[in-house]
Amino acid sequence: MLNKKIVYIVVIIASTLLITYLHLWLFRGPAPYIVFEELYYIPLLLAAFMFGLKGALLTYFFVSILYLPFLFGQWTVTALSLIDRILHLFFTGIFVLLAGLLIDRERRREHQLEKDRYLTGLGQVAATIVHDLKNPLISILMVS
Repeated sequence: MLNKKIVYIVVIIASTLLITYLHLWLFRGPAPYIVFEELYYIPLLLAAFMFGLKGALLTYFFVSILYLPFLFGQWTVTALSLIDRILHLFFTGIFVLLAGLLIDRERRREHQLEKDRYLTGLGQVAATIVHDLKNPLISILMVS
């Protein structure tokens, strides 16, 4: 069986390439549908959930490289459309940064809770052992 992370990497790359293919070649008109721009959030969010901030940023850079033809291609005919494309990349980057940071923070919090539960259990075991050892010691001290 393939490693789960490798499967996620393949799914992220394949979905990004499919979205780019649909975006570039399916609609060759003057302006591609904005829906395909928004579909890039799917692999970005999947990368953030699976790999945290690092994976989300790597996927963002991959998506940004694939998005470059839309900055300089036939769809960017005015300065306003160029600004629109750049702002799209900028806000996508903000989304990736926030999603990655929030997911990493949640993972750290869960790890800390797990550690706290372990230490709580260890403290309870230590208290039980001390209590069980204290009773015979008190009996021995009373006899002497």
